[in-house]
Amino acid sequence: MENVLEVREMLEVERARKTQVSVELERVSLMEEISWRQNSGAPWLKEGDKCIKFFHWVDNSHRRNSAIDSLLADGVTISNQTEIRDYIVNYYENLLSKKFSW
Repeated sequence: MENVLEVREMLEVERARKTQVSVELERVSLMEEISWRQNSGAPWLKEGDKCIKFFHWVDNSHRRNSAIDSLLADGVTISNQTEIRDYIVNYYENLLSKKFSW
């Protein structure tokens, strides 16, 4: 259609066809989106703009499941988050500062 416009004005039939094709394209696009929503089990897709809420929920869930609540170190249970962090940092600093001979 754009090539026709460069050469000459569109005929009335061509304008009507262009409008019809545009409307059909919009309808098909909407139908495809509805199909994706219906076939998806993901809440963020069904709820539209609430996807950020969904991803934060998933991220927080993973963070909760991978957190270290307590640590048994040298026979002592550590449950303070700062002490756990310091113990882990010191452990790896000592481990990485040792010289190994292969």
